[in-house]
Amino acid sequence: MKYKYLFFDIDNTLLDFNKAEENALRKMFEALGLAYHHEILTDYRRINGALWKRHETENLPIKEVLNTRFAKLFETYGQTVDGEKMERQYRKLLEEGHDLMPNAMSILDALCDYPLYIVTNGVKETQHKRLKLAGIHDKFEALFISSEIGYQKPNPVFFEKAFSTISDFDHKHALIIGDTLGADILGGNNVGVDTVWYNPQRRENISEIRPTFEIHDLMALQSIIKGV
Repeated sequence: MKYKYLFFDIDNTLLDFNKAEENALRKMFEALGLAYHHEILTDYRRINGALWKRHETENLPIKEVLNTRFAKLFETYGQTVDGEKMERQYRKLLEEGHDLMPNAMSILDALCDYPLYIVTNGVKETQHKRLKLAGIHDKFEALFISSEIGYQKPNPVFFEKAFSTISDFDHKHALIIGDTLGADILGGNNVGVDTVWYNPQRRENISEIRPTFEIHDLMALQSIIKGV
């Protein structure tokens, strides 16, 4: 058996995070009587990404990332809000977003004889609840979440901390499956583990990051893992 330990990303690999994220933002703005438009999502991702980058490079506490991002977002639109309160509201709304990606349930069922694990950048409570609501939480041996581990993908420390908890783990028999080149695939490259880039939109890879495999449908994992 070439691959024994299978590590799945959550967002936009198993669950539709883009849809959940935008729906949560829309409801937050509408609750304040503010019109929502798509540029808000763009601004949020820019602000959120910059804060997470500071967490990685300047050790900005995760709590500060979470409790200031919405204050900064609403400030962009001339609104003063309680950042911590808005973060709690966002988390609650985000938990409602648990739509499965196409064939996610089918591939997890097909791979039920393999040890399955989650590797995700996110907040523990939110990710656990979304997986439970989606009906797939119990399919995994363990969930490795950045807010618990203290490091994010693609940092090799994130992965090595996860691997260290698995008995008889062997890098040669592990496979990381995810949609993000800069997190999932680069992370695998950083620790010498094979990777599968899930790319349903068939985006061109213009980076120097190279996955071991590329698939456009999750069911294609069967041929990689089982040879069928």
